[in-house]
Amino acid sequence: MPPAAIDIYGVRPTPSVSSLVRSLRLERDEKSQAMLDVLRALVAFGGSLWRSELSSCITQLHVEGLGYELSGRLLDAALKELEKKGAISIVKAKRAVETGAVDDELIRLKDESVRVELAADPVLTRYFDYFRGELERALRG
Repeated sequence: MPPAAIDIYGVRPTPSVSSLVRSLRLERDEKSQAMLDVLRALVAFGGSLWRSELSSCITQLHVEGLGYELSGRLLDAALKELEKKGAISIVKAKRAVETGAVDDELIRLKDESVRVELAADPVLTRYFDYFRGELERALRG
């Protein structure tokens, strides 16, 4: 049997995670949307985020407004499911703050094929276009 193909990013796609992302893009329920938004945030912000920052990062991605209420309970359910499916890891850790350290959870993207699956995602495209425009305006003064 020949080895699995490697994409243009040098990533060998994991079928289960790739199919998970594709199925989430088709679903319209809030849990699926939250799961997809967690993956989008991880892709947009370098592959890892602190749990305490995740909600605001997700909100930032939706420059036209979030189409559902992202409650703590919904986010917890989305994180639990994504970890169970092998798409992310969650590790309890200390996060540095000005006054010392606080307990938090570090959320990491485990499977780089998510980046490939979301390469043409419309939410991420709008976010990066908006961000690029803001940078261009700032540079022009």
